[in-house]
Amino acid sequence: MKREELKADVAKRMRFFRKLKGVSAKQMSLDIGKAESYISKVENGQRIPSLDTFAVIIKYLGITFDLFLGAKI
Repeated sequence: MKREELKADVAKRMRFFRKLKGVSAKQMSLDIGKAESYISKVENGQRIPSLDTFAVIIKYLGITFDLFLGAKI
């Protein structure tokens, strides 16, 4: 998978699971200690979270890495 495809896939999945949890991007940003603009950039495919931040996001969303990466959405 190319980097741009990876960014788009992570963006789609993060937005899906955040909405499934029922929180806004702003609330998520406050809860995990990242700027709302950072969440927006990830969800718009402009950034990919570091592994550490990705782990925080996964934990916050209440899912596993396997589910995040393997879910058919």
